Amino acid sequence: RNNATFTNNSGSVLVASTTAQTLSGTMTTATANTSGFNNLNLYESGVKVFIDNATTTGTLTFDATSGAVTGPTYLSVASAFDNRSVSFTLPSSNFFVAANFTLSGTITPGSGTTTFDGSSAQSITGTPVGNAALGNVSFEGAGAKSFTGAYASTSNFIIDSTSGAVSAPSGLLYISGNYVNNS
Repeated sequence: RNNATFTNNSGSVLVASTTAQTLSGTMTTATANTSGFNNLNLYESGVKVFIDNATTTGTLTFDATSGAVTGPTYLSVASAFDNRSVSFTLPSSNFFVAANFTLSGTITPGSGTTTFDGSSAQSITGTPVGNAALGNVSFEGAGAKSFTGAYASTSNFIIDSTSGAVSAPSGLLYISGNYVNNS
């Protein structure tokens, strides 16, 4: 377990194995470049399971070769999230993405909220498999948010008063819960 300080030095961490792997211990950013990851890349066919909360100060990439990924209770990505054909179970509490969100895999919603909180423009794009259920979805941060492809919110769809403009996809945006626009 990583309960000591881990200094990411703005580099990348590659988690790769053909057997199951867990990520546990202190993986959240306390101060710049400590304990959290900068760029985190998951590769090879082994299943990856986050046991504890995690943050990245850079990107989070699930390579097409990676096995299924189970998110932790809390996951924050300070830059882009790129899921390249991997089955991903969303975090059970909060999943924050501050830059572009690219999906070409399947998503199993958690009980938490996926928050797009970028201060710059964000695109939510890709070729989702199935209905790409994102669970509760919240938009915060001044950057404009735009969807492409067909996406679904299996619960609530909330535009916070702090959010920039939110543009629906030209295809289908399915909302099975409440729609709230506080902008």
